[in-house]
Amino acid sequence: LHEGPDVPNYGPAGRGPRLQTGMTLAIEPMINVGTWQVRVLENKWTVVTGDGKLS
Repeated sequence: LHEGPDVPNYGPAGRGPRLQTGMTLAIEPMINVGTWQVRVLENKWTVVTGDGKLS
């Protein structure tokens, strides 16, 4: 379903992967009550915040 590169919507400008012609992007911002850190559950699909707060 998803493929690289992962392009985070945070961090210093001009850093990170370069986009190239022909790449397809899925823009999926998350707004979290607590931390920005996340973890993937054992089912390898569900992503939750690292501190368990709402997102």
